[in-house]
Amino acid sequence: PLLSVTSRRWRGLILANGLLAYVQNRLYELFRGDASPLLSLEDKAADRELVNWQPVSQEALAAMTFPQRCTLPPVVLLGGETLPRNRSRLLFVGNHAIWGLDVPLLLNALYSQENIFPRPLGSHAWFAAPLANEVMGLLLGAVDGTQYNCDLLMSKGANLLVYPGGEREAWKKSSDAKYSLLWGDNKGFARMALRHSYTIIPVATVGTEDAFQVVADFPLSKVLRLGGLIPAPKSKQLGGNAFQEGATLPLLVPRRGRTKGIYFKLGRPIPARLVGFGFAEAGEVDSNPYVPTDQEVIALRDDVRTALEEEVAWLLKYQAQESGGSSTSSTSSTPSKAPTHQVRSKL
Repeated sequence: PLLSVTSRRWRGLILANGLLAYVQNRLYELFRGDASPLLSLEDKAADRELVNWQPVSQEALAAMTFPQRCTLPPVVLLGGETLPRNRSRLLFVGNHAIWGLDVPLLLNALYSQENIFPRPLGSHAWFAAPLANEVMGLLLGAVDGTQYNCDLLMSKGANLLVYPGGEREAWKKSSDAKYSLLWGDNKGFARMALRHSYTIIPVATVGTEDAFQVVADFPLSKVLRLGGLIPAPKSKQLGGNAFQEGATLPLLVPRRGRTKGIYFKLGRPIPARLVGFGFAEAGEVDSNPYVPTDQEVIALRDDVRTALEEEVAWLLKYQAQESGGSSTSSTSSTPSKAPTHQVRSKL
């Protein structure tokens, strides 16, 4: 019996080696020749799939977010009247709530109330995770936020949603202030908006970080890198924020009765084009994208950040009013309208 088992194992190994040798030979033949036509076809098919994606029905999205909406306080979306009549070429820029719990809620609110479904731009590392691309891409239309993908979608006028704070802002530490913007030096969204002459819509959110409390900062980076045995990647594009030195994951517990709602506020549109200063008209940007300077990019990034911080402050007052409490801000006046934000005449 032992000899028979050994013989079967050897036959299996011979068969496996033969199959691997065949695959290796075919790959060698592929790359020895010109594989660019085949690879080009695959890229074009992927591009078509990316551009032609259509959102699920409003009923389906409501069903997908139903468990989350039942667990959290009611969602309130404000500021829809400020949206431009042309509901295309919009880049929604938001402050990330803890754990990114705000994204499905915001998508459902925008889709059901304003019939807009902006496609979320995500960190490159998320789309390398097993099943993440399929779940986020197919159901929510999430896109790997590379420059190539952004150029492709923006050239078609797709509405997009971006959080410049990324994972760092979603994984706030217990020492971070609630609803703080942790953007660092991130400014890619401003460059792409200028490049394609988009209109930026600041979208603020408060409420989620009052519904949960951070009780501990889990040392995510140390665990994933085996206590430092695996070196941290040089770029976040390779491993995302999770593998960066000092990265932590907030551990949460719910806090009942601290907020009556999850609030979203759309700010006044910020056009990322200035006619007369080198910016192309909206109908021309696809064929001739503008190349902004670093100074213009930084100026627009700072304008958007200021506008978003103002919207967050407005929402905190509104939340305090709705909850029957008092705002922690030194300004005690009741908010009545969105704060105005003047876009600079020249960046």
